[in-house]
This record gives sequence, C-alpha cells and structure tokens, in this order.
Amino acid sequence: SALDQQTEKALFEQIETWRKDKTIILITHRIELADLADHIVVMKDGEIIKQGHPDSMRDENGSYYWLYGEMAVT
Repeated sequence: SALDQQTEKALFEQIETWRKDKTIILITHRIELADLADHIVVMKDGEIIKQGHPDSMRDENGSYYWLYGEMAVT
C-alpha cells in the first residue's frame, strides 16, 4: 500500500507478464490491480457477495460498482 508510482507501475507490468497462461490468485484493495483480472470475487464478512468480469461488474449496480466509483473519484 505504500508503493511509489514507479514501483507500482513496475509491479503492474510484472503481473501482466506473469499472468500469461497461468492462474493467479491476487488479494488486493487496489482497484487498478483488480481491473487486470479476468474474474473478480468481492467478499464481505467472509461471504462472496459479487463475482464476474470487471467490465460487467462495473456496469451493474452493486458492491463492485460502488467500490469502483469511490476509488475512481479519489
């Protein structure tokens, strides 16, 4: 959470390289990282409350939509 912009960019690029032909499970609060995924699972209090592709989840009202909106504004 305390990465400078250059390190964060390098991390994003490395994840893009690693994910080719692999399954990666990534736990993050960073919406930018979640948007790289093919499938997102949103959990609250240990329960799955939403799941799907980032594009479709952003277009629907719900937890991910709200979270994405909040993060995009800040």
